[in-house]
Amino acid sequence: MESSNSHNTGGSHSSVSSSSGTGGSPEPQSNVEAKELSQAFIMSGKTVKFDFLRNSTCIAYVSLDSKKTAGKTTTIVESLKGKSTLVTGLPSDEVYKYLNIWVGNSGFAT
Repeated sequence: MESSNSHNTGGSHSSVSSSSGTGGSPEPQSNVEAKELSQAFIMSGKTVKFDFLRNSTCIAYVSLDSKKTAGKTTTIVESLKGKSTLVTGLPSDEVYKYLNIWVGNSGFAT
């Protein structure tokens, strides 16, 4: 089930939604425990904050300084059941929780 909510954060409109293990990333659905989405408008030279208000995962927010204008952008956090299938190795230290954080689409970082 998916739900959504809109709120205003200091002049930039942001909305959030949450769901359980459905689409939106290349991670197999069977490995996604919980997922939460947040949208915000990204402008060049500005700090943008994506708030995750539903507490579906251990991530409360993602903040970044943008080097380009991307417009309305979705950020997704995924709490995983186990190691992501997108990585080949394990970290050398103790793991608290496996998760994915996706900002924008595949062309966002270029």
